[in-house]
Amino acid sequence: RRPMAPSKAPQRLESLPELMARVRVAPSRAERKAALLAVAHAVAGVKDAESAAACAMVRSAGLVNMLAEQLAASQGAAPDPFLHALALSISANLAYLGVEPELRASGCLQFLQDALTSDRPKTVHYAVAGIQNMTNRDPESVAAVKRNRAAVAALRRHLDSDDETLFLNASGAVTNISREVKAKSVLGPDGRKRTELVLGPPPPTATSIAAVAFGMDSLLSAGQSRLHKAQERRLAVRRNRAARVIQSGARAWRARVLASELREQWLVRSVAAVSIQSSMRRHTARRA
Repeated sequence: RRPMAPSKAPQRLESLPELMARVRVAPSRAERKAALLAVAHAVAGVKDAESAAACAMVRSAGLVNMLAEQLAASQGAAPDPFLHALALSISANLAYLGVEPELRASGCLQFLQDALTSDRPKTVHYAVAGIQNMTNRDPESVAAVKRNRAAVAALRRHLDSDDETLFLNASGAVTNISREVKAKSVLGPDGRKRTELVLGPPPPTATSIAAVAFGMDSLLSAGQSRLHKAQERRLAVRRNRAARVIQSGARAWRARVLASELREQWLVRSVAAVSIQSSMRRHTARRA
């Protein structure tokens, strides 16, 4: 996960307030789409070392509230599936950065859960990725998803997807919500005791999801073997992807070696040709 230590503010987010203003006052869909795409590219390009500063800039600019507005508007009287999916993708990336509490409080988490049953593949992709990121370290989000029977059922269905990326995100989300959520008494900044939720350790396998709290075991207990198979498939997919990356790197290395060898051969032949031509000119000069 992204480190939360102090980091340098990413320059690509400095124009965030201007882009957000363009989204809000855009006179046409085309201009709103262009501005929202610029926001998406800016957020997606944040590096891990810049995450803490990026979160501070996102909070200061009020980006999460603007996303909630766009998500609601794109499902309103004039639905816009493209802008809705785009706003979901930004939400997923912001959750990865570390602003899960703000996304949850603004209602973006609910939009992500609702989109799990969409009939549009891109919308589903962004929704599943967003749920995985939201439930990775935020216990309140884990608890909210566990309470949503439709969301849990949708995540289970996506475990059967033939799309590797969708499957990996879905299995990651299922593993996240399989953790136990406990209430813990802590001292607040004012010295008073308050209760907050904390996440238990990840289970050894996905089968533990049958024991989640909030009454979800009745929905999930019948699929323990299925979830175990999903966990095994997840490991296999990740191994295959790693193998493909290694093979690709090996091919690239071999191509560089061959290119280097060809350059050396070309140089040798060029030097030999120049030498032969020089000798022939000297020979011709002597005969003359």
